Amino acid sequence: MTKDLLCLTCNPGARSGDYMKGLLWQQFHRELCGIVKFSAVDSIISLLNNDNQGAIVLYPEEMCRVKNFDIHSTLEMFNPTKPKGLKRLVDHTEALKVGINRIFPQYDRIFIAQNSEVYKLCVAAAVEETNMWSKVTFYDQLAGCWNRKNVLEVLKKDLNSVGSRGGIVKVPERATIDMKYINRWTAYRNNIPSRWKYWDWNRFV
Repeated sequence: MTKDLLCLTCNPGARSGDYMKGLLWQQFHRELCGIVKFSAVDSIISLLNNDNQGAIVLYPEEMCRVKNFDIHSTLEMFNPTKPKGLKRLVDHTEALKVGINRIFPQYDRIFIAQNSEVYKLCVAAAVEETNMWSKVTFYDQLAGCWNRKNVLEVLKKDLNSVGSRGGIVKVPERATIDMKYINRWTAYRNNIPSRWKYWDWNRFV
């Protein structure tokens, strides 16, 4: 039987030790419980509580690693034009590489769905630098226009397929566009160093 891992974005439930308090997690769990193993990308590890196990947290058994901590990662916090922002990008990416090397080899296929632009940048760079694309399917949607229904629809099809797509899959965003967010993201994107520019890589499938 294929062992599949789903990697979602962390949420404020980390503080109380349960990501499942988040609505997005509840929705994915309702659809996929018993089909995939759940995990999260969490910057608590890279920025607040580095335990040398990496910024991937398995759910539920590793919730103790992030319990009683809280952080809300924003584009501004990871601004690459400022020394502290660039350092956070580097630290989060390096912590993700540790987590990926620790956890991903245990699974046949990994599905990554992140509704955070910063997390997408760091996860993609970490997957690239650990040479894990052969087993990773990375769903690409603008965070400000994220559509859970579309992601779930594509994810379910991939779960029912044989093997892994092994790359980045563009998923349609929701029809309603948040132009304020788009403008912020465009300005941010223009300053990103090449290490994190996954849209320039030949990884789309």
